[in-house]
Amino acid sequence: MLTVIRVTPDAYASVFPTTSHVYNSVKFSELNRNKAEEVIYLLLNDEKGKPQFGITLGLRENMLLSPFSAPFGGVETVKQRKSVAHWIEAAECVKEYAAVRNFALRIALPPSFYSPTDALDAQSLAFSSTGLTNVPEYNYHFPHNFPDLSSSSRNKLTTAKKQNFDIKITDEVDRAYAVIRENREERGYPLRMTLEQVKETVKVIKADFWLVSLGDEDVAAAQIYHVAPGVVQVIYWGDKRRFSAMRPMNLLAWEVARHYAEKGILVDVGPSSSDGVPSYGLCDFKENIGCVLSPKNVFTFLPAAPDNLSR
Repeated sequence: MLTVIRVTPDAYASVFPTTSHVYNSVKFSELNRNKAEEVIYLLLNDEKGKPQFGITLGLRENMLLSPFSAPFGGVETVKQRKSVAHWIEAAECVKEYAAVRNFALRIALPPSFYSPTDALDAQSLAFSSTGLTNVPEYNYHFPHNFPDLSSSSRNKLTTAKKQNFDIKITDEVDRAYAVIRENREERGYPLRMTLEQVKETVKVIKADFWLVSLGDEDVAAAQIYHVAPGVVQVIYWGDKRRFSAMRPMNLLAWEVARHYAEKGILVDVGPSSSDGVPSYGLCDFKENIGCVLSPKNVFTFLPAAPDNLSR
């Protein structure tokens, strides 16, 4: 029988000094504390008072969110191997914590390739079994082996290799961010992190910044986080529109895939959908450059009444 206990950040960190991915860490959650009305750390203890599971939730507009400021969150375990019954009980406890307070609940899990065991699959099944609604996102990643390019992408890569591009990993965050910002402005995409926020975040997350340059001009860039053992994630990447015909993004994607594959690291390129509705253009681009599709499960629970009760 599990008991849910709300604890301080320090108490939670003492139980989970390392987490399955960086977005579930106390350091990351505390860095982003101002993006939620409250940050809630919960331990799920057994009948002897020993923690077995934990979850970090951000409260915003009467909804408990895991994550509240990241691509994904989910439940942590003291030991990866848990029975189906234990996982379902943990999922029921999290749901009940929200339900008795009349809070909605949203939990976005990493794709299953983040887990060296079946823990994420078990967690997904447990939330499904407790009646939460799952609307998966279309998520893509580069596999360990070299990507299998479409004929169109091979031609575009050939075009890129004929240019006199210089490509490198750099510690010049400002330069990489400037390219990403211009890319987002040109295409009308949101840029959710300021330069200052990026610099603060990379103090708690290892990051690689890639630059593609042509002479003195930076033409494409990528911001990539080391988020879990054996996995990095593309946070932002893009090029300047006036150079797109020279295909710097095809070169950047190829070199990113090659670099991390040689190190035995998977590259999470992120979702190409919103609320489960795919962007066909993004899906086609990622498939053409050799990415593999996998679901990113997003579970929600809505209380019977919208009124907010005591916490």
